[in-house]
Amino acid sequence: MYVINQNEAKDTTITIVEIVPDYDFLKNFLNIQIGRNKNHENNTEINLSIDSIYSKIEEDLKSKIDSLKLNNLSIIRPDITTNIISSKKPDISRKALASLNRPLFSLPKNVKGYINSPFNSIGVIRLNSNEFKRNEKIEVTVETFYKKGEIELSPFYVSILEKEENSNYIQIWQDQFALVDEKSLISFSSNFKPGNYILEVGAYDLTTINNEYPNFHIERFNLRIE
Repeated sequence: MYVINQNEAKDTTITIVEIVPDYDFLKNFLNIQIGRNKNHENNTEINLSIDSIYSKIEEDLKSKIDSLKLNNLSIIRPDITTNIISSKKPDISRKALASLNRPLFSLPKNVKGYINSPFNSIGVIRLNSNEFKRNEKIEVTVETFYKKGEIELSPFYVSILEKEENSNYIQIWQDQFALVDEKSLISFSSNFKPGNYILEVGAYDLTTINNEYPNFHIERFNLRIE
């Protein structure tokens, strides 16, 4: 379990579930399979090292678990109950379509939290509407106006959060987008069940990314799916 944003009034907790393989089952299964794999021409049994297979499986699983932990750390974000802004009509001229960022960007392992920085200090983020019918296109216009060399931004995190009965918020969707111009359009489907949500759009300042608390520039919107 990881507790992040420890200096905030409210901690954000992320739970990592570790999957442990059943080695007895794997051993029996592999013994059966190795017994079947014989060279019928010279009747020589294929020599496979079960221990080496176990080591490989364990190494692959550990890599996947470590990746899961790092990905969860990469979605740290400020308190979602503050600084909600109303929608503005985007300027549809000179917009370039942002692409999905692959492979996904991950934070360094030493990162423990973030410093919440308003996005309006480096640019403007606009949403084409606050209300959408299911499967309509949600369009977010991102325009930056900082000087080159002052900061460098990571790929943009776009998240949808839903409020639970206990007033907590859970993230139900997230993806990363790479901007292609100083003014870019992020577009995705509103394929979520009807309800009220929070839309978060933000990016890390890469000049601070090796700090324990890098700068995270973010904007938030109320969102309703009908």
